[in-house]
Parts: sequence; C-alpha cells; structure tokens
Amino acid sequence: MNVEEIMAQIEETVKAGMEEIAAEQALEGKEQISARVGREVGRLMLEEGLRESHRGYEGSRRQCESCGGQQRYVGDRPRQIETIVGTVRWKRAYYVCSGCQAVHYGGDKALGIDRSGYSPLMQKFIAEACSMAAFRDGLRLIGELIGAQVSLRAAEEIVRRQGGRMEEGSRELVEKLWAGEIEGVRRRGGRMYISYDGTAVRTKDGWKEARVAGIYWGKREQGGRDEPEAVEYTAAVAEGWEQFGRRVYAQSQWEGIGGADEVVVIGDGARWVWELAEEHFPGAVQILDFYHASRHLWEAACLIWGEGSEEGRQAVERWERELLAGGVWKVIDELSRWARRKRGEKREALRRQVGYFSRNADRMRYDEYLAAGMHIGSGVAESACRHILGRLKGAGKRWRIDTAQAVVSVLCTSKSRWREHIWSQSLRPAA
Repeated sequence: MNVEEIMAQIEETVKAGMEEIAAEQALEGKEQISARVGREVGRLMLEEGLRESHRGYEGSRRQCESCGGQQRYVGDRPRQIETIVGTVRWKRAYYVCSGCQAVHYGGDKALGIDRSGYSPLMQKFIAEACSMAAFRDGLRLIGELIGAQVSLRAAEEIVRRQGGRMEEGSRELVEKLWAGEIEGVRRRGGRMYISYDGTAVRTKDGWKEARVAGIYWGKREQGGRDEPEAVEYTAAVAEGWEQFGRRVYAQSQWEGIGGADEVVVIGDGARWVWELAEEHFPGAVQILDFYHASRHLWEAACLIWGEGSEEGRQAVERWERELLAGGVWKVIDELSRWARRKRGEKREALRRQVGYFSRNADRMRYDEYLAAGMHIGSGVAESACRHILGRLKGAGKRWRIDTAQAVVSVLCTSKSRWREHIWSQSLRPAA
C-alpha cells in the first residue's frame, strides 16, 4: 500500500468520524468518537510503517545466531500484536536453520516484541495501570482510555513479566554499584535523607514482611526548613533486612551519597532500621519519626486514663510539646511514675512504653533537629508505605510473592529516575 492509498484510507476514516460527531449530541460521545478515530488513524500509520520497515528480509540465506550455520528464507509469516492504538498486522520474513532448526522472524528483535501478543509500550501501560489499582480496575481504565480489551490472566502475566524485568534490572544495578563497577551522580554538598518503613503483607505462603525506603536530598527553603527533592523509592517483599540494606545503600550511592555533607536516617523505631543505619550509614543522624513517637504517647495515655479521655488528650499534647522542646527524659520520668502506680498488664504495657522511649531517647532530640532545619517525620516513607506497599493490603488479598514483588517494583520504578536505566538496561560505566 503506497502513501496515496494510506492517505485516502485515513481521509475516509476521518470523514466518517466527523459525520458521527455531527450526529452525536453529548460532548462525552463526541470525545469518545474523536479518540476512537484518532486511534484508528494512528493504527493505520503504525501498521503501514511496520510493513515498510520491519519485514526483515535479509536475502535467501542468513547466518544462524544459535549454531552459526545457515538459515533459509521460507517465506513471509503474519504477525499480530496489540498496541496502544489497536491491533496491528503485518508480515515479516521467516527463516529456518537447516542444522539446528532454529527459526528467525525478521524485524521482531529490533522491535523488542515477544510472544505475549502485546507491544512493549502496551505492556508497560498494562503493568503500570494494574499496579496502581486492582487488576480489574486497571483493565477497566485501559478499556475506557484506549478501547483495548485485556484479559485478567494476560494482565497478571504481563505484570509479573514486566515487574520481574524491573526487579532484575534493579538488582543488576545494585550489584554493579555495590561492586564499584558503576557510579551514581556526582553531587557535592547538601543533606541526604534515608527514610524507612515496613508492614506485613499476606501472601500464599503466609504473612511476610514488606519494606520500603525513600531516599532524597533536602533542599533548604526560606525559613531554614528542608524540603524533599527528587525522592527515589525502593521496596521489597519477603526479603531479608540484610539484603534490603544492600539495596538501599546501593541506591543511595546512585543518588550521590558520597558527596553529602550530612546523612539523616529516619525510622519508626524498628530494630532493623537502626541496625541498617549503623552498618551502612555510620555517623548518620538517626531520628525517630515524630509521628510514631506521638502514637506511642497515645497508647500510654490510653493505658493511664482510658481510651478517648480528655485527661489523656491533654497529657499527649503536653508530652508532645516536651518532646519538641528536647524534654524526652521528662516524658520518660513521668511515664515511669505512672508505670509504678499501675498493676498487672497495664504496668507491663507502660514499662514497654518506657523502654521504647528510653531506647530511642538519643533519636528524639527534636529541638536540635528542628533548629538545624531537619525533617523529624518519615512522611516520605509513610507515603510510600501507603501508595506502594498499601497496594498489597486489603481484605481478602493473598498474593503470590513474585506477583507482589512485581507490583511494588513497577510502582517504585515508575516514580524513579532509575526507570530509564532499568527499562533500557543501559548502565553507565564508572569513570
């Protein structure tokens, strides 16, 4: 089909669409018609472009990539894939090796297409839509936006494949950074934050720990307060904290931690958070997230005065002011006195709260942190926990571990500057 024939077909398609738009009264209907016609025009252009440039004919014979022998041209074979503009069909050269019987389809490798029946861009679209929302909701959105009908089974396979590819690329990047084979950005000066959080996720192998970290630079704004700049996320499901620590440290290298003036680690008080901080970020300022500290104050107040009491509310407000003013030991002393007055389970529960604040007292110098313009909350990690790991939560949800990891890998990569490197698999060598 030549250019004139394609233009005639496009003109006919557009003309028919204009007639439909004129007959349709509702704006929504007119928009839907316009979108459908636009996709059809794009499909015609893409299909003809594939016919013209990706037939992949290399002569009657070509060298076999498997055994080095000769592959014989047998003829052209049809191919059909689903793209973001619809179903496209074309033919490409088909070769068979007379020795090992390996086959070759001309143009497929250059296009990056596989046996799934979906274009790479369509697979990315499906993977991201179904990772951001429940699979059925993601597929419904795809149907509404581009008119494509994708089966639930196909979507699950695509998410696992694409998420697995992203995780594999991320692990490769981590290992190369860890080994010093590549380096991250060259940045000097500034304050880098590493913020951790975690939650339990129900899988088909039982409840598993899922962890997430946000890594970012603090950009000093007017008023002396740091603001998050270019947050990068990494998350893992059912991965040991030691391996997760390597993952986070490698990504901090990628972000240029070597040039930081100061490193700040913010966490919720879990022991693994501080063990990772000591191992990978020695000398970093360690801050207990103020929100978690406040939550423990509320738990203590409920033990002392009962849930929902006015006395408890006033006490928490007073304790929070004490913490912000650097008076963590005043709070500890008061909680200790209350623990001595109680009996039984309440005494033990209050002692645990006293232990929590005592263990983390050096991480609660909030007056000093605020004076230095530092963050005292792990809002970045909390947000990641809600929007990334939160995707795995919900009544009745029970995940395959590989699917859960694929989903969080897609979500982290979609929000990350690692994205282009992971998708393309192109890693920048160290200087």
